[in-house]
Amino acid sequence: MYSQPITHLHRTAFVLAIDCSGSMRERIVFNGMPMSKAEAVALVTDYTIDELIERARRGGVCRNYYDIAVVGYSGDGVRSMLPAPHEDFAVAVDALSRAMPPLRRMEFDQRLPDGSHAIVGFDLHRWIEPAAGGLTPMYEALLTVRDIVDEWCSRAENAESFPPVVFNITDGESSDGDYDDLCDMASQIRRTGTADGETLLINIHLSTDSSRRSILFPSSRSECGEDRYSQLLYDMSSTMPEPFVEGIRSLTGALGMPPMRGMAYNASAAQLLSVLDIGSRSVNNIY
Repeated sequence: MYSQPITHLHRTAFVLAIDCSGSMRERIVFNGMPMSKAEAVALVTDYTIDELIERARRGGVCRNYYDIAVVGYSGDGVRSMLPAPHEDFAVAVDALSRAMPPLRRMEFDQRLPDGSHAIVGFDLHRWIEPAAGGLTPMYEALLTVRDIVDEWCSRAENAESFPPVVFNITDGESSDGDYDDLCDMASQIRRTGTADGETLLINIHLSTDSSRRSILFPSSRSECGEDRYSQLLYDMSSTMPEPFVEGIRSLTGALGMPPMRGMAYNASAAQLLSVLDIGSRSVNNIY
């Protein structure tokens, strides 16, 4: 299980569900630069998509190794955040590579080993725009994600592929579903899958308070303490299979022991980037 390499005949899918509610306007610091949570998530998403496209390149050509979907949810409902003309939620990576959006220059204040600071710049394609407004219809978003991955897994050409990996990125509680509703919908997502395993659901809670303890890929529910929202994310999330363990330990330390749940609570923007990187790089080698 979870051992199928990615080839042009055995593709996979990555789905990002992004909370775009009004609370995403709150300010955080990412790599020394102040910005809203919405801006930080957009930046991390842009970086992730650029990385996925580069990983799919062979001989200067982007191969059709996986589909990518970015689902935004807010007071305006649930929508694809990828730019037109890609109106479908799941878009083939080679199609994305042929429609690169404009580059944007990003600069960060980076601390050097000697304690000094330097401004470091790099270019990213602007795949999604920061968005923050209204409520948090997480249940509706997860319902949409379930339909996306269920349809993808039901295609005959994907029957033996590595199953989809879903990331739900949020900063607060759902406005349209209670504990049981969300757990049930998360279970429906996880029950979709291929012959190689069930769909993996990783839930990431983004925090504004760097002083609060982060919970990353916990090995037991007791690590969530009495915090009900942390317990909810634990119950919603997948148990991570063996191919992900090494990457998780590189983030959390060598003491992390399976089984580990695919969740992060009170995560910083930097930790969000690390979790997305682990979740996408740990999928088996591309051939």
